Amino acid sequence: MTPEVVPLEEAARRLRALSSGGIGPGLPRRRRDQWILLFAAARELPAGTLDERSLNEMLKAWLAGLGPRVDVDHVSLRRALVDDGFVERTSDGASYARSRSFERHVVFSSGEEVMTGSLAEEKCTACHADAPKLTAAEIAEFRHQIPSWNVREVDGVPRLERVFSFPDFARALAFTNKVGEIAEAEGHHPALLTEWGKVTVSWWTHKIQGLHRNDFVMAARTDSLVS
Repeated sequence: MTPEVVPLEEAARRLRALSSGGIGPGLPRRRRDQWILLFAAARELPAGTLDERSLNEMLKAWLAGLGPRVDVDHVSLRRALVDDGFVERTSDGASYARSRSFERHVVFSSGEEVMTGSLAEEKCTACHADAPKLTAAEIAEFRHQIPSWNVREVDGVPRLERVFSFPDFARALAFTNKVGEIAEAEGHHPALLTEWGKVTVSWWTHKIQGLHRNDFVMAARTDSLVS
């Protein structure tokens, strides 16, 4: 049987729609939506193995990051990840690791578009207080390259925000330090909230009180730290 193909752009757009419109109780009804949710969850997991407790904590943090309208429990999500081949259990049943067995049913394709590569390879440009803010059309275009990030307004100022999940505080802190290093190197600094098992990263340009191309460059480079 030929696997179903889901473009990454569609998957990112659909995940945003599901999160804002509401999911649950339980997994989405449509099979395609289930795969999109499971694929997004699996992408947040680190390489290597995780014990069940660490996996549960990461899934709970990821689900919480989707917003209050998502009513899916982490146990159901974990079981679905295993059942559909996005995650596999080790032979002793004690650990879990990412898997690509799901590709016998569905393949997620970027087509000819590189989702994060072009922006991640750029450097920040000098930005002055009179620099123009990105238009809504420009923001929509750039978001295709960083589908895991959300645009959120705080005190009337839009910012890019993403929650990264980790199995413990030590790895969350190590990631925070890596983000700090690339921020220092570029002279462009985010808001960072480091907690047990997760780090919330927010990028925006203070000088213009809005979003600049630099913010998308740094968001893509932040993604590259966990790819």
